[in-house]
Amino acid sequence: MSLLGLLCAPMLRAANVTRAEDRTLWTLYQQSLQSARYIDLTHAFAPGQPRGVGFAELKVSAARADVSLPGLITKGAPFTYQQHGVGITAYEFPTDQVGTQLDPPAHWNAYGATISDLPPTFAIRPLVVINIAPQVAADPGY
Repeated sequence: MSLLGLLCAPMLRAANVTRAEDRTLWTLYQQSLQSARYIDLTHAFAPGQPRGVGFAELKVSAARADVSLPGLITKGAPFTYQQHGVGITAYEFPTDQVGTQLDPPAHWNAYGATISDLPPTFAIRPLVVINIAPQVAADPGY
């Protein structure tokens, strides 16, 4: 069985997809995901966002020119709407342990699969939502 088939097997079974030739991402989408409700759990990149313990804060600033472009910008100057008609943001990540992330096997094993080795379906999983809003309303430290 392909890695795609292995990763998506539970959803394909739930959608009653049994033939091997039907176990494709397109079939999975049509049979199961097309009508699914999606919940995006992604954190936006911003100062103060969650990060791994012991890692420095994310820094956000205006992007600066790496070279001088005569008549446009000098090396080291920030790109601005007023001067250049465009705002370009620079992000400095002191670690990759920020926000929402997927740790591939290579994170824990030098010979493990990297993020580029994994198919997109690796991150598609069934979800169960457990509502704890009443408990948090009663006790913010819940």
